[in-house]
Amino acid sequence: MLQRDFSAVRRVAFFFGPEHRKLFGTFHFVDGATGTDSAILLCPSLGVEYMDPYRPLRYVADYHAMAGIPALRFDYHGTGDSSGLNDEADRLADWLRSIKLACQQLRDMSGCKKIIVFGFRFGGALATLVAQDLAIDGLILWAPVESGRQYLREIRALQMAALNQPDASGLLEAGGAVFVPATIAEIDKIKLCLCRPKANRILIIPRDDLPASDKLKLAWGQQGLAVDQVVYPGFANMMLEARFVQIPHAAIQKIVEWSCELAEARNVSRSFDLPFAAVVMTLPHFNSCADERPDTAGMIQESIIKYGPDNSRLGILSGPATPAKNTLPIVILANSGSNHRVGPNRLYVLFARALARKGYRCLRIDMDGLGDGAKADPESENIVYMDHSSDEIHLAIKSFGEHYKENKYILTGLCSGAYFAFRACLDLTDIDIVECHMINPLTFHWEAGMTIDDSPAVTYVNWYAYKKSIKNPASWLKLLTGRVSIKNLLTTIWNRLMILTTARIRALQNYKDKTPAKYEGKDLDKNLYCLAERNIHISFLLARDDAGYDVLMSMAGKTARKLQKRSKLSIQFIEKADHTFSRYTPRCQAINKLVEHFENKWGSNT
Repeated sequence: MLQRDFSAVRRVAFFFGPEHRKLFGTFHFVDGATGTDSAILLCPSLGVEYMDPYRPLRYVADYHAMAGIPALRFDYHGTGDSSGLNDEADRLADWLRSIKLACQQLRDMSGCKKIIVFGFRFGGALATLVAQDLAIDGLILWAPVESGRQYLREIRALQMAALNQPDASGLLEAGGAVFVPATIAEIDKIKLCLCRPKANRILIIPRDDLPASDKLKLAWGQQGLAVDQVVYPGFANMMLEARFVQIPHAAIQKIVEWSCELAEARNVSRSFDLPFAAVVMTLPHFNSCADERPDTAGMIQESIIKYGPDNSRLGILSGPATPAKNTLPIVILANSGSNHRVGPNRLYVLFARALARKGYRCLRIDMDGLGDGAKADPESENIVYMDHSSDEIHLAIKSFGEHYKENKYILTGLCSGAYFAFRACLDLTDIDIVECHMINPLTFHWEAGMTIDDSPAVTYVNWYAYKKSIKNPASWLKLLTGRVSIKNLLTTIWNRLMILTTARIRALQNYKDKTPAKYEGKDLDKNLYCLAERNIHISFLLARDDAGYDVLMSMAGKTARKLQKRSKLSIQFIEKADHTFSRYTPRCQAINKLVEHFENKWGSNT
């Protein structure tokens, strides 16, 4: 059994690569561990296959580090925290170039001669393409995309199955991965069985939710390559929505054992001195969503911020590259669900960089147990609605130094991030918060012991779904033929009646002389009045096809309308958008409206 002391693993986040096109990476190692002559590079997939398995791949790196094999995770150009946009041309060439740069960076940082490359899903296809030119010692492919044409068919199927159908942009996209026509043509040509990777040894791990195919193994075996193929359990549970993802510890440990067989132990303890790990990058950024061109790009700067107990929290601070007056509020973006700091569909990165163009400083954070906010106990991670979220945001705000109280702040986030922002605005009375900006919130109240499945949010989501189904004849047919749960329908209707009744009773009361000083539990009316009386502007960015507006108006509609008349509360809608703005055009509209709102409300430095 391999070591499982995750507290021993050091994770160093940094930027690397050419100026203005830098990539984000995280180097995993254990100081003093018995070293090997091998290191491993992890190549992620794209879109939702990048977001949901993000945490499991972090464990792949951790387990290797604990076995004496230092590991490097990274984001390709135009993805994650790296520079660039994912709707640019030459994407395939840039992704392959990113892997080559990361390989060299790993050699430099680890001092290892042997390099193992690990590729997950489409990352497996990219790793194989690179290995045709770059000799490596080991190639590990977990559920690799073997055919680019088949992969494109899967993405088109996901696109057609989405809540909202493809828009006028004409782009192929699913789960935030955007493919322009030139990139589609390049991906379509990928056939791994025709490749010949320059790897001394190869491990293929097929999916465990489909019948395993040995086509790739046979094709490479006929070329004289040393190929192992083993089915390990865990893939299906890695591909669930991020909050449900389970870490396949047994499978990862088997992979590490394979890597250790390939590596040669040095039997000496190793330490790493990383003075060249850059934590600041300057990059040109233009908002393609605003019909800008690359030649209008403005320079912005991003910094890696480590803070909190033992510097265990990670944030990325975006801001203008040149010093500007610091009178603009600082924007804090809290985690959305179990997604890490880039946000669903990379939304937070695009928000932050668009605001940085306008002179704002914007901090995207990973809170305790989310994203790269790693904990020693894996079972205590991935808790979406944590009960200490306000303390986590306070830690992030304190990272601005001893004079943090002199700044003004805007707290924002999507879904659970909206709840975190709302709760912190009520709790953190010692901070000068000027705006509470909520994107598609599904709840304004959370208690210890609640779960997402039994929370009020479920009632709103179900009610909204049933309400939309009324106009659909197919939905009535399902109801009449018993394919709809009557129990769930009646429960939703009953919960809806209780919510409306409670809200109306509260609306009849006069809170003018009883405005609370802080959070008042379930009483949204009081909480909204509390923020308004403290001169914290309350704003919402809502997808028209989401339940967020219904949540607000059913719980505190009368109060919300009063505050709108007093210019204390504002609402913006995005048409034809889903909960996470997974489609390109609505996502662009959301970014542009957010930037426009902040400029009109607080100004800009442009």
